[in-house]
Amino acid sequence: MQAHRARCIRLARRPPIPYRIAIVLRDALSRGQTRRDDPRAVMAQTQLMADKRNVDDVLDQVPELWSPQVVGEVNDYDVKAANVAGDYPEHVHDDTDEIFFVLAGRMHLDLPDRTVTLDSMDVFTVPRGVRHRPRAEPGTRILNIEPRGTTQDGTAQGTTGQRLR
Repeated sequence: MQAHRARCIRLARRPPIPYRIAIVLRDALSRGQTRRDDPRAVMAQTQLMADKRNVDDVLDQVPELWSPQVVGEVNDYDVKAANVAGDYPEHVHDDTDEIFFVLAGRMHLDLPDRTVTLDSMDVFTVPRGVRHRPRAEPGTRILNIEPRGTTQDGTAQGTTGQRLR
């Protein structure tokens, strides 16, 4: 009983949750921590990603094609948006599925057995281990949701996307 009472007293003396989070964020940012396994850095990154973003506004600022921008995070996944047009090299993701959500325009996914055409607001998942070649018409915008650290082309040298600040 006494241990429970002591714990309740300790909890009652703690600062309110938002204040504690602000302190942790301040400390993490002041030390420049960016490691994902450090809870303070994770909280700081989460705070940075907590802002509202308009995907069209983000992509309007990106002239490069096939250059994913990390516009959000959910659990251990990155939400990436990109302007795409023309052909992207055929590739495979051995460890993860890849989902394509077309925001605007038209995209074609060449698979070993067929071609899938996606129009605006269509979504398609390429299963892990399936070779695919994305192609898109000018003005196409897509959204991908991938495990954090997944490269765009499935290789160790590929980009994981540009993280917005």
